[in-house]
Order: sequence, then C-alpha cells, then structure tokens
Amino acid sequence: MTFFSTGITFISPDLITALGLLAAAGVCFVLITRGVAKRGGKVLFSLRLAMLLCFTVLLLQPELVRYSQEKKPVLAFAVDVSPSMSLTGRLPLLRRFIEENIQKLAGDFTVKLYAFSSGAQEIESADALAAAPRTHTTDLNRSLWEIRREQRGNLAGILLLSDGNHTADPLPQRWSAGLNTPVFPCAPGIGKKVKDLALHSVRVSDFAFKDTPIEVAASASFSGFAGTPVIATLSAQNAEKPGGSDILASRTVTPLSDNDSQEIVLRFTPQSAGEFRYTVALSPQPGELTTANNRRSFLLETVREKLRVLFLCGQPGPEYAFLRHALKNDPLVELISFVILRNPENIALVPENDLALIPFPVNDLFTRDLSTFDVIILQNFTYQRFGFLPEYLVNIQKWVTEKGGGLIMTGGENSFGKGGWADSPVAAILPVLPDSPLDSFENGLFRPTCENLHHFLTRIDDDPEKNKTFWNAVPELESCQKLQDKKGADILLRHPSSRAVVLAAWQRGKGRVAAFGSPTSWRWSLQSSTPEGYTRFWKNMVRYLAGMGQAKTLHVTFDRPDYSAHDPFSVKVRASTNADSTSVTVALFDPSGKKTLVPMARIRENEWGGRGTFTDTGIHRFQITLQAGGVPVTQELFQKSVALSALREESLLDINEQLLKEIAAASGGSYFPSLTSFSSDKLRASTKKLMIKTVKEKKPLWAAPWLFGIMAGLLFAEWLLRKRKGLC
Repeated sequence: MTFFSTGITFISPDLITALGLLAAAGVCFVLITRGVAKRGGKVLFSLRLAMLLCFTVLLLQPELVRYSQEKKPVLAFAVDVSPSMSLTGRLPLLRRFIEENIQKLAGDFTVKLYAFSSGAQEIESADALAAAPRTHTTDLNRSLWEIRREQRGNLAGILLLSDGNHTADPLPQRWSAGLNTPVFPCAPGIGKKVKDLALHSVRVSDFAFKDTPIEVAASASFSGFAGTPVIATLSAQNAEKPGGSDILASRTVTPLSDNDSQEIVLRFTPQSAGEFRYTVALSPQPGELTTANNRRSFLLETVREKLRVLFLCGQPGPEYAFLRHALKNDPLVELISFVILRNPENIALVPENDLALIPFPVNDLFTRDLSTFDVIILQNFTYQRFGFLPEYLVNIQKWVTEKGGGLIMTGGENSFGKGGWADSPVAAILPVLPDSPLDSFENGLFRPTCENLHHFLTRIDDDPEKNKTFWNAVPELESCQKLQDKKGADILLRHPSSRAVVLAAWQRGKGRVAAFGSPTSWRWSLQSSTPEGYTRFWKNMVRYLAGMGQAKTLHVTFDRPDYSAHDPFSVKVRASTNADSTSVTVALFDPSGKKTLVPMARIRENEWGGRGTFTDTGIHRFQITLQAGGVPVTQELFQKSVALSALREESLLDINEQLLKEIAAASGGSYFPSLTSFSSDKLRASTKKLMIKTVKEKKPLWAAPWLFGIMAGLLFAEWLLRKRKGLC
C-alpha cells in the first residue's frame, strides 16, 4: 500500500548562521524604519517588511518535498541451525514452514531470512539452511542482537524458530526487553517422539578418600524407551595414561515412561591415591537419536583419609618434642616416628639387646613400606650410621620424583652437609646447596627475613596484613646452617645478615621437597604471643609436602571459561618462582593422548602467552615446563574440560518453553507453541507499525524565479514611492 504526502524542509548548510544573519537584518530593519510610520510612510514600511521576508526565504533555503510512503517494514525469520536442532530432524520441518508462510507475509513485510547458532548470518532462501554455518553452541542473545543491529530502525519484528536451548554464556537480565523489537518464538515440533538417552550432569564430592566408599549421582533422561532396561556404568581411567578403563560399578535402570528422568547413584571405593578420570555411561539402545550424550567424564582426586608421616629424629631435644606434639594433634596426620637415643658409635657397657627398645627397621622403611608414606621428615638425622644401603637413598629420590612423596630436612649437626647428605642421591632433590662439614653454624639469635609472603608455606594468616605483621614480629631463632641458594628453588626465609637460606622449597618431578636450616623453630611456639602460628606453619608444611597445599609455581589463565571442539584458545603462564626463568614449554595432550606443542612468547618477566586450538571434546591436559638457562627447573600439570557446550547441545533436545515464553513476554511479542499454531494475522497485529519514507520529488522554493521577481519589484516600488515623497 503506497500513498503520497508533501512537506517543507530547510536545507541551509548552517541554520544557526542563517538565523543570526536574519536577526541582524531585523535589527537593521528596525533602525532604518524607525519613525517612518509617523511621517506617513506606512506603505514604505510594508514594502521593507516584505523585502525582509524574501531575504528570510533566501537564508533558510526551504524545499517543497513530495514523499512516497510505503508500509512494508522488515520481518526477520531467525532460524536455529545448531546441533540440537539438526539432531532432532527439525530443520526439514522448518524449511517447509518457511516456504509456506513467507509468501503470506511478503505482502505486508520485507522478509529477511537468517540462520544462527553462535551468531546470525543472512541466507538467500530456506534451501540454504542445511549449508548454513553452525557451531557447537547456541547463543540467542548475540544472534538476535546481530539481526537488530543489521536492520537498525526498519525492523518490525523477529520470528524466532528455535528450540530455545541457549548453551553459550549465561543470558544477561532483561536482555530481550532491551531489543526494543517484538520477538515471536515458534517452537518447532518433530512430528514423532524423540528416542534418546541423555546424561545431563554428574554430581560428586570435590575429592575422595582412599579405601572409603563414595557416591556418584548422575542425572539422566530417558525419552522413548519406556520399560527398556538400560545399563549405567562407572569406569575409571588414570588421568595421566589415556587408554583402557576398568568398570568400577554398574546398575540397571528401567524407565517408567517415554519421558522419564531419574538420578542414578553409583557407589565405588577408590583403591589408590591420585587423580583419576572417571566416566559415567549409559548403554546405547537401538533406534537412539544420538549416542554422543550417553557419557559424562569428570576428574576426581583421591587422597588418604590421613596423611602418613614418617618422622626420623637423630637426637632428642626441644625441636623434636614440640614438632612431635604438633603432628600428633593434627587430626589429618598419622604419625610414625623414630628417635635415635644412642648412636652406634657410642660406647655401651651392657649388651646391645639390653639397650634397644625397638630396632630401627631401616630395610622395611625404605623398601617395602616407603610407598605407604606421604611425607618424610629428617630432623637432625644422618643415614651414615644406620646401615643405609645406596639403593635406599635412590629409593627416596624416586619416591619423591616418581611417586609424588614429600620430603623435608631440618637443621642440626647431623643434617645437610654435616650429616654427609651432600654426596648422596638425596642432595639432588634438595632445594638448597648443603653446607660443608667444616662450616660453622650461624650462631646467635636472629629474626629471619621473609622473602615471599604469598607462598603457601609462609601464609600463616589468610589476611595479608596480619600475615606480614606475624613475620615482622616472629620470635627469633637461635642458629642456622650455612645453606646456599639453588637455582629454581623458592627461597622463602633468609638470615638477615649472612643471607644464608633458612627455608626453601620446590617441586621435584611429581613430589615436593623443603629445607629448613635451623633446629630451633620450637621458639616460635614457646616465645610467641600467638603460639598457633607455629602450629599453622607445620600444618602448612605437611600439607604442602603431601601435595595438598595450593602452592603451585606456575599459574595458568585462559581467555574464556569454556570451550567447544575446534575453538581457538589463548593461554597465559605466569611463574611465581624466584628463579631467573628464561623460557616455558607447553605441551597439550588431547583426550586420546596425542601431544601438540603450544608456541609461547614472553609477555613480560616471568610471564608468557600463546595460542592454540582444541581439536576434540573431552578433558585436555597441559604439561608446562619452566626452564632456566635451558635446564628444566619445574614441571606441573593442568587440565581443561573442552566442549562442555557441545555436550549440552547434544543433551538438550527438548523444547525450552520457559525461555521462549520469557523472550516473547519481555520483548512484547507472542509465543507460538508449535508450527501448526502459528498465526500470521496475530503476528501482523503485534508487529511495530513502521512507516518507511521515500523521497519522490524535491522543489527548491528559494531558487524560484518568481521570488527574485518579487524582490526586484519591491525594490522598484520603494524607489518610486521615495521619489514621489521627496525622500531621495
């Protein structure tokens, strides 16, 4: 429907300037004509007023415009082509729906077709739906806003053909109301019932205890399989060795209806400590729409119910007494301690059997039983006097680097270099360079200087200011050994004058090692105004060495919280170590175990950035190695779950009526629960009434010849009048 209208517009390039000139002309007119009317010059006054009006027309440059107004705004068809739509066979139905209704609406609207998943793109016709670009996510917010921005003020409404399953970032509040465009969601049916099994989520504790039963609860839906037995299984796979798996638990579930949902609880008992990958799976059924949503994987860390700590003390004293008391009162610690009351070289006047309370089981401790311990404390202890074979020391080294054990050596006359450890395999994993047997102790009272207040071992109080206050006022220690820095270690406490290392720690392979150079930490408990600081320090130490402390040397951040398969990613690695780090290597292992190196570039000191692509769904692992001078100084593992959104797309196959209704209500549109319920008349009545103006004809009034003729006539008439009255 088209009709015509006219109007006047002003096209002066500078309307403000024109009005200013007009005001100046008006002032001049008043000054020139002052007193004219009193001398009988009313005709002359009228002539000058008419001339002023003509001058005004010239300044404002008016145009007579004839408009052609057409009542055909844009109506956008937004068609969801995400995996949840294609898997259910809804796209062919939408194609027929579009072909049937586009002609019905073309008389009132200019119809535009858009296909969307994570974003919207205009397409030529319904035939192009199958080939339209799509991703593994549905982003309703981004797609609808892209359509609105492209059409700007010409958009009367959006017909949304989608199942309403938004799988991208959470929707902002009132986002659809801000569109300022009515949206008409229409839920596409599929003509027949979906037959599909789907696992939607898995609920489990953050960690498990070894040899303690734990429950895994999986939320599942069963569509179209009423009365069909379905087997649910729980299998385990070592997170570091992708490959085969063992079934730990299974259960048979029978859906009660064709639209049943149940929570499946599977119980198992972890047999080994460590981090493992577990998978809950539903057995595939004949005729199932897709099996991609039948599995859910998760990582679970298994720890011991109590940390087994082996405490070897070479000489009883206050340090042993205070530390043993602190460990015995820690509910997380199972303490096994041996204190040497008499060294073998001491002269005894009685038989050996009359002196020994419990023989020191060195062979059992460092061969058969070594793997049962989480932490070993060597306090003023030397191995040289107790029948240690060389393989025992190698066992300790491998227990740390390969099994993830935690080791600490504390100061004393039988520790570090003075105890003969400098030439042993254990020295290679110590975070300090041992002193020499000839080096004297740094005697005298001293307050150690804290070099890193943010490390887990020095975090005595969670409040940074209180933590700083503690270390500034910590009771003085009495002596320490002359331990030196080792490259790559975190140096945490130093002697204030000699700068000898008092406390250092680092990661060695899978385990952690610490060194404390003084035998007098007991003074922190006896002479402190807050003796709980001593207990907190040793609790932190045990948990750090057992791998429970959050004291990672490397910190990894990604540019997004979630990814889908084939998505690019950006990763940053920051090192908190005091070492002069020169480079970092990042190896990415996909769920199948395939290794890919991620190119990394230095951003600033101790920080690197790189880019890569996730090629598959599932759990990816990053092996990050920090190097200094070309020598690896630390290595840590990180994991990232990929394609959670894709799994959601394959699990959410029903219509999300609640969200579709919310979009319609907030935007001012209407909701159609099925394709057959769609009404073009109802849509017409609710769309925005937009009038699109098209200029048909323009006539510049200011350039008309008659205007200049009138101005010339007025000037000639005033000249004649002034001459007759003798005014010129």
